[in-house]
Amino acid sequence: MFESLRAYATEAWDLHAVRFAFSFLSIVGILAGAKVIQSILARLTAWALRPRSGKWDLAAAQRRAQTLLPLLVEIERYLLYTAVAVAILARFGIDTAAIFASVGVVGVALGFGAQNLVKDMIAGFFLLFDGLVAVGDVIKIDDKTTGTVEAVGLRNTQVRDFSGLLWMIPNGDLRQFGNLNRGWMRAVVILEVAYEADVPKAMELARQAGETWAAANPEKVIEPPEVHALLGMAQASLSLRLVMKVKPNEQWPAERALRLMVKDRFVAEGIELPYPRHVLLDGPKRPPAQPAAGKALASVSASDSEAPPTTTKQPA
Repeated sequence: MFESLRAYATEAWDLHAVRFAFSFLSIVGILAGAKVIQSILARLTAWALRPRSGKWDLAAAQRRAQTLLPLLVEIERYLLYTAVAVAILARFGIDTAAIFASVGVVGVALGFGAQNLVKDMIAGFFLLFDGLVAVGDVIKIDDKTTGTVEAVGLRNTQVRDFSGLLWMIPNGDLRQFGNLNRGWMRAVVILEVAYEADVPKAMELARQAGETWAAANPEKVIEPPEVHALLGMAQASLSLRLVMKVKPNEQWPAERALRLMVKDRFVAEGIELPYPRHVLLDGPKRPPAQPAAGKALASVSASDSEAPPTTTKQPA
């Protein structure tokens, strides 16, 4: 009897061991195949998003590819992991239809409880679909937040400002923002001269400085410079404005260079720059003030009261 039980146990163990080994090898094969498929899909996605040479908006296409590639690869990975999990569960004989049905119910419940998350994901989808923002763009969200976009996801956007601070902004909050990388920008330089300065000469010198910089940087300039005057009359200065239409992200170096060039030309040509002044007027000298009549009478009365009494002798 014991021999028969031992034989049965040995046979059952061998059978289960074979099944376990086969299942283990199947799972390893599924995971390895998923890894290979993921690598192939990532390469195909990168090839599909690669900008074609000769396009007039090659830089914008490159930024768009850098924005969409990580997001699409992430989506592909999540979908592939889901398929791998389903295949592994099916290999163990688990009914996946009931699991998907329960997942649908749970998803509906989470949708009601995570409305902000759903809003952020929908907003992120349309941001990417419409091409409103891309990695490398400089955007201005409000008066305090301006920076370069480093990553755009379905839920949030990462923006790094000039100081190096990285902002995590939910896509649902990006209802209104300005993009400084679309089309062109304008370099604006405000100039101030003194009231005694020759304004037409100052305008001509500013225009010459702008034309000199434009001739030295033709690949950055879209339209020739213009000088606008007068913009304002302050307490101690007159305001001029030098403007030039340039390519995106070129307005800041253009403004710095133009300020230095205009300042050097103004100093060389004797255009007086404004500075705070204080004017002191030395009026005519006034005669010393006379005492009032009441004070004079009071002083006289006081002197009379302090005088010694006088006596008069009568003749005998």
